[in-house]
Amino acid sequence: MQATVIVDSLDEVFAIVEREGGSTLDGPNEVPTGRNLKIRHPGGAITEYVEFDSAKVQAQSAQ
Repeated sequence: MQATVIVDSLDEVFAIVEREGGSTLDGPNEVPTGRNLKIRHPGGAITEYVEFDSAKVQAQSAQ
């Protein structure tokens, strides 16, 4: 993985990647802090995108 990017919407990222010729390597997955998605971009870069869910993040920090 070459980068991790926090985004507002994984659904928007997924749509852009599909349109631009990238490929999904993993996800979208539910994770303790929200959702994540790993993408291989057309140029070969692999990026993880993370969409935080504030309620899940708050619950994790309370433990």
